[in-house]
Amino acid sequence: MLGRAGSAPGGLCQQGDSGTDRHPLVLPSAEVGDAVDGTVFAITDEEHAAADAYEVDDYARHEVVLASGTRAWVYLSAAYSPAGS
Repeated sequence: MLGRAGSAPGGLCQQGDSGTDRHPLVLPSAEVGDAVDGTVFAITDEEHAAADAYEVDDYARHEVVLASGTRAWVYLSAAYSPAGS
């Protein structure tokens, strides 16, 4: 699967505990310069559904605007509810 680099401003990555393992968990940050770097993939609706089914309840999918201006879906902490969600 080919992807390209992307960066989501306004977030920071911490370790979360799913009860069976530790996983990265993206949380909002008000600190200037905080961003979460990752990889952007083009996936189908079926792949979105499979990813949603795979993720534990600690995560929720949200649409964000990356530093490049690209809109992308990311999994954020389920405790985070951005305006308009």
